[in-house]
Amino acid sequence: MNYKSLSIFDLNQMDLTNVVHPIYQNIYLRKLKRIKYLEVHHILVIENLPKNDGLFDDLVEVRKDVPFSLRCHINNMLKRGNFHRGESATMRKGIISSVEIESLMNEQLPLLSVSVAECEYISNECNKTEQQIDIKYLNSIPFSFEMNCQHKDDIFQNELSLFLEQVSHNKLLNLIFNFNGQNATPISQVEPYNLLSDSRQIIFDAVTDWGMSYEDVVKVLYNPDDICEPVCGVSASNVIRLFLDTQIVGRNKVTVPFSGINNLKNKIKYREKHKNYVAYIMDGYMGHAYVIRIPPQYENEVKIYIYQSDLGDGVTRELKLSQWMKARGRELIPLNKLITLIHGFMNGHCDKQLMAEIFDYESNVSAINSDMLEIDKSIKFSFDECSYDTAYKNIKLIKSNVMQ
Repeated sequence: MNYKSLSIFDLNQMDLTNVVHPIYQNIYLRKLKRIKYLEVHHILVIENLPKNDGLFDDLVEVRKDVPFSLRCHINNMLKRGNFHRGESATMRKGIISSVEIESLMNEQLPLLSVSVAECEYISNECNKTEQQIDIKYLNSIPFSFEMNCQHKDDIFQNELSLFLEQVSHNKLLNLIFNFNGQNATPISQVEPYNLLSDSRQIIFDAVTDWGMSYEDVVKVLYNPDDICEPVCGVSASNVIRLFLDTQIVGRNKVTVPFSGINNLKNKIKYREKHKNYVAYIMDGYMGHAYVIRIPPQYENEVKIYIYQSDLGDGVTRELKLSQWMKARGRELIPLNKLITLIHGFMNGHCDKQLMAEIFDYESNVSAINSDMLEIDKSIKFSFDECSYDTAYKNIKLIKSNVMQ
């Protein structure tokens, strides 16, 4: 499957004949006409896609040589019922009708730009393709980015959630998330077997020093072979390090140089909207530490992901990191809800319903203990740009360490 780019397509010349596949021509025309602020634009064109064929193969599946991001989008439309494959002879032969074309035109289809290549990379689609994929990278613009960023982020968040869900099940991963929160070694370079050996040695030393049996010492201290849930600050530190630690440089300590809800609002307001950001939040009101991630987005209503665990001795109940990720780890939460809640704390008020909607894994109001709120406190936070690549690399390396 080869691609070529049409160098500088003039929007004032709307003749796409012999340039863009007929199925896509009207889609492109309509979408391009909506881009009022651009004078010129690049288009990525499928070079070898037969012009007389439709979007579906003989099995009435979306053709594999349709760009991956567009293929995923069409499949999602099928699942949502936005249009149907149909049962007519023409549809079975792979010809899409004018009704379906109109439906496609009304959808926010991604332009075939650089983000197509990014989606191919993230989903390992390139590895599945028999033919060599030659992508010519084109100028990236917010319009094309906006169409693809949600799909890209959904893939990432799902993989991250699956990874963090294993903290309560994989002993070696559990050790990393318990004992490495304030270690200058990059999180991906930690040797979990060394952690396990060190924790066992502490017990062996206590057996010698105390003159007690191993079983009795374990009852007093801990069993190094048991799963131990990290407290909120430790799990939050390690989630941050997944995003920010490189293979060379790790964070010796997570610092919180900023304070106050207004500072947090300004940091988010003036961020670069096409980038990823993470914030480690120390909420003195709740006595709780957690991480929020602001994914790339252009909408006026900013939405965030929350990553947290809880010892359960404060306003909210006991919560495992894996428990949270499985129940709500893939859920985008409106930032305004969190801002409103913290403003209430500042005024000495705890909105239990709102707190449950944000922080309880079942959104259970009865699980909120507002008596534990400390109204004379404040919030402190860090705020950093992060990337998918760093997190993907750290997850991959940690998996290789704990799955040996």
